[in-house]
Amino acid sequence: MDDREITLANFQAATGADDITDCIEVLDRSEWNLVKAISSYIPSHLRGERTETQSSVGEPSIVPHISNPNGSIPAVQSDSVVVPHQTSWSSQVTQTASFSGVQPVVADGQPRKGGNIQKPSLVSFSTPTRQIHVRVEWRDKTIPIIVNDEDIIERVKRSLEGHTGVPVEKQSLRGWPGHADPPDMMTLSDMNLPKEVNLFLLSPPDYVDDFGSLVPPPCVTPSVVRVNISVEFNGKATVIPIDTSKTMSEFKQDMHSLFNIEPRFQLWLGLPDAFDDQKQLKDCTFDLPVHVVQLERIDPVNDHRMAFGDRAVSSKLNDAAGQEPRQSSEEEASEEEIPDYMDEGFDGEPLLGSRQPLLPEHSENTADALLHFTAQFQHRFGDTHPYFFLGALNDAIKEAFDCPAVDRKPLALYIHHDLSIQSNVFCSQVLCAELIVHYLTGNFVLWAWDVTLPSNKEKLLSMIAEYFGGVVSETVDKLGPDQLPVLLIIVKVRSGLEVYSVLQGHISADELMSNLLTSVDSFQYTKEMDMREEAERWERQRMKEEQDAAYQESLAADKLKSEQKAIEQLEEQQRLLEKERKAQKELQEKAKQEAYFKGLGEKLPEEPSPSCGIRLATLRIRLPDGSTKMRRFLATDSLHMLFNFIESLGCLSSQYRVRVNFPNKEISALDNTLTLEEAGLCPQETVFVEEIM
Repeated sequence: MDDREITLANFQAATGADDITDCIEVLDRSEWNLVKAISSYIPSHLRGERTETQSSVGEPSIVPHISNPNGSIPAVQSDSVVVPHQTSWSSQVTQTASFSGVQPVVADGQPRKGGNIQKPSLVSFSTPTRQIHVRVEWRDKTIPIIVNDEDIIERVKRSLEGHTGVPVEKQSLRGWPGHADPPDMMTLSDMNLPKEVNLFLLSPPDYVDDFGSLVPPPCVTPSVVRVNISVEFNGKATVIPIDTSKTMSEFKQDMHSLFNIEPRFQLWLGLPDAFDDQKQLKDCTFDLPVHVVQLERIDPVNDHRMAFGDRAVSSKLNDAAGQEPRQSSEEEASEEEIPDYMDEGFDGEPLLGSRQPLLPEHSENTADALLHFTAQFQHRFGDTHPYFFLGALNDAIKEAFDCPAVDRKPLALYIHHDLSIQSNVFCSQVLCAELIVHYLTGNFVLWAWDVTLPSNKEKLLSMIAEYFGGVVSETVDKLGPDQLPVLLIIVKVRSGLEVYSVLQGHISADELMSNLLTSVDSFQYTKEMDMREEAERWERQRMKEEQDAAYQESLAADKLKSEQKAIEQLEEQQRLLEKERKAQKELQEKAKQEAYFKGLGEKLPEEPSPSCGIRLATLRIRLPDGSTKMRRFLATDSLHMLFNFIESLGCLSSQYRVRVNFPNKEISALDNTLTLEEAGLCPQETVFVEEIM
């Protein structure tokens, strides 16, 4: 299979085109350049039938633009009218068999043979919507907003209108990374924004004082708190309220946030004492109501004076102000203070010149180092570049793989070297190609490192050995500057990380795109397996949790029953003990009473004989249980003796009463010292013993 057949197959895989004749015509027009052909083909087939909106006066036409793999199409600006494209494009790739040579396959998975090229099998993959956390500083408030990566800037302004009441057309949002003043219809995904963005909102009330009018004095004195400065940059003027209590250095940092120009690259015309970073603005004199200044960006590559940092800026400022350049201590620095790698290349000629390294030397904080890398990379190669993960390598690995399988992405590890002759060409023409940028940003987690300085190389080798193993670290260590830069594609296979492919800097954009498609296609297969295994694992986990919950519920019910049974047994034991105690007490009381009754009976005198010759009282005693007792007493015996006899029979005087029927009277109510004869119980009587109710 020749190169054209491979290019044709990759073109069909990326666009989904069926007609081979049309594909060949598009490739012929693009001189068989794959990226150029895709860029020219997709917009014409995505825009469909366009509604005519041009008036007789001649409004600007809508210009289509290629979409990115995230599902959004970057906004296109034409004649100051910005039109967003809402059409989405799901990237489609072909199954490939090898890494070194991409071999297209047909729908049944078999390689093509002969000259008849069939439609390759297409595998669609999509990227989950990415959210961006925006913090907007407005006056003395901070307004948090969460938007999707596919939204446009106008969506942010609409949200701000609800919070601030400032109309969209009167809002000026500054501080966009890499963009000084982007149009409202620009898609956020086209700006390669990080997950968190800090912005400043400028609105008409910010250009005036607290009373709604411009400040009237003719000049600013130290007592003035705020001054309005009109900054002219790239042919556009922006009025900004400035706090005069700030120093010139703080003012430049604020302008860095607004215009994305580092302080050392800022050239100010019309700004008093711009070279004195420690001077406060309140000590300067400004024109009112608005002081007009001009801001220019100094090119550190073409301007050799940037070799020593801010000294060239001060020189330019002094030249613009007509002053003599001030003597700086940096001018007295010896050449030994300049790093060796900035002096000479392989042939003894200056290679880096005045450029700063992408990574600072001996940086302790990896996130800060990569922030510096991104800023320098953008300064060298422009605003269109891939989004680099700002964090430690371990965090990038977690971002790529330590998440649900559906959200996983391959990890792309970019290793840069400034002494390589391939670095500038690869970065500017390949890595920063628009299609490559969109595809990398949407389908990979990209982490970068610069090994130009030995200390940074040692740090990278240490990290690679820790996370990918010593073999990978030794392989990277053997790569010389002429073999760099490289792009390592890392994938997760089962529980380990593996290097899927090594893409060196001498490849073209077409070859890089083809290899990226192959990598994503292969990763997609592994990803789908992981998704199935994860779903099965979650299902097993869910079933296990349900079983555990049912088991725990059963244990709880058994425990409750056991506790209830124990309580019942304890209550039964207590009841039996109480019953036994009561029975014991009753026995004791009964024994006590029997002893008492027996004692009373023993104290009574013997029953007199009927033939004793003494007057007697014969009494029939009817007890409460119906039984009858007969007893003879002396007529002279007292009622007390009768009552003692009745008690000896088990009837306590406190519980029973004694009475007779004829006449009906209660004997127990009489004085117990009366004799039986005096009580009328002689010679005989029936006495009733009744229980007191």
